[in-house]
Amino acid sequence: MEFHIGARIHDRDDNDLGKLGHVIVDPATDEVVELVLTEGGLLGRDVLVPVESVRSADPDVVHLELDKEQAGRLKDFVITHYTPPDAGAYAGAPWAGGALVAPGMVPVGAAAGIEPLGFTPIVDTESQIPEGDVDIESGSEVWATDGKVGVVSEVVVDPQTRRIESIVVEHGLLFQTNVAIPRERIADLGAGRITLNVSKSELTGES
Repeated sequence: MEFHIGARIHDRDDNDLGKLGHVIVDPATDEVVELVLTEGGLLGRDVLVPVESVRSADPDVVHLELDKEQAGRLKDFVITHYTPPDAGAYAGAPWAGGALVAPGMVPVGAAAGIEPLGFTPIVDTESQIPEGDVDIESGSEVWATDGKVGVVSEVVVDPQTRRIESIVVEHGLLFQTNVAIPRERIADLGAGRITLNVSKSELTGES
């Protein structure tokens, strides 16, 4: 199966749910464990798709075994927490409940004689992928032993074992065309960066 970052994701009735934004990998086993459906589509949110729910995948479309209702029950990729600013950071009157201000400044939305519209909460997001798993996304870098060679465009996996067979590096920095790098050339699968065990010259010689 070919998990191309940016491919469309369809349910079993061929409804377009959104696009593939992330491929989640367990680096201990080399297995792809989840995909992240992004850009909302029919669901309106980013969700984690268990790889067991994938029927097939090519560079254009990932087809799921799920219908729209089942897809709608998938777990959110991130949970967003909104926390009010600390009460001690507020000044008192003239606004009820106080106002978050800096010296010489007025709250957002405030004007002379007008009550402010509200306050900006502290926003904290929490990823729901298991600790230790690696998030491969658009822009994830690939480095040889002597420097960067490009970014990942695709993850190719065995359809039976779901283990990585190769990653595809997007053309542009080192290669004139997209190049598949076999798993045995990968030394480390890290968050945001994949490190190879070969040099740039070895890669270009192989390609």
